[in-house]
Amino acid sequence: MIIRIVVIILLGVAALAVMPPIARQIVAFLALPFLFVLVTVLPCFPVFLVIAWILTTLHAQAHRRFTGRWCPRCRYDLTGNVTGICSECGEDFREHMR
Repeated sequence: MIIRIVVIILLGVAALAVMPPIARQIVAFLALPFLFVLVTVLPCFPVFLVIAWILTTLHAQAHRRFTGRWCPRCRYDLTGNVTGICSECGEDFREHMR
């Protein structure tokens, strides 16, 4: 795959070398949007992914419903608990139950 890309680039450079000057200017003009994306957007893409992951995680945590199985504070398994108070951290989770 990488060899194929290198060959295509080399063929493109060779084609540019034998083109008349006006054709080279047209190709350069058409390549500007691609070069802009390549130089500005592509290096920032990992940063965008990290920001999207953080925002998605925060959104999921903020909108997580209380299922009655886990303590909302310490995530202790509350299966079988009938008191409404976490036996691990003492959190009163009765107001979370609906």
